[in-house]
Amino acid sequence: MPHLPVDGKRKGKRMRKEYIEAGKIVTTHGVKGEVKLYPWCDDPEMFLDIETIYLDAKGQKPMTLEGVRFAKEMPLLKLEGIDCYALPNATHIWTVATLDGTDYHIDTTWGDSGPAPNYDYFAMTAEESWQHHSW
Repeated sequence: MPHLPVDGKRKGKRMRKEYIEAGKIVTTHGVKGEVKLYPWCDDPEMFLDIETIYLDAKGQKPMTLEGVRFAKEMPLLKLEGIDCYALPNATHIWTVATLDGTDYHIDTTWGDSGPAPNYDYFAMTAEESWQHHSW
């Protein structure tokens, strides 16, 4: 989930979080390496003014935005250094992301029926992915 920095003060008291969750990356989009973001804010166009997002709540995993555009009011983010594409079979679609020359298979919806995110299907190897999805 992308996180954005918070200024750190509110009514004279230190805020509990240094970064706030700004949305959820829900899938890849097309073949240009973009990811689709479900924004948790009133104005998704705010992402046009942001240069860096953080993939963790502690600000230790910064990602530079190479570009932002919109499809049906949903932000499409191009993250620096990550190329990804959708890999479909007859009944399902998932993501393959290349980072530092290594392919990671990511399925943001497989097994995601509970109240908390299911991370079992994140960062799978091709062999691990094949056990759940044939392509």
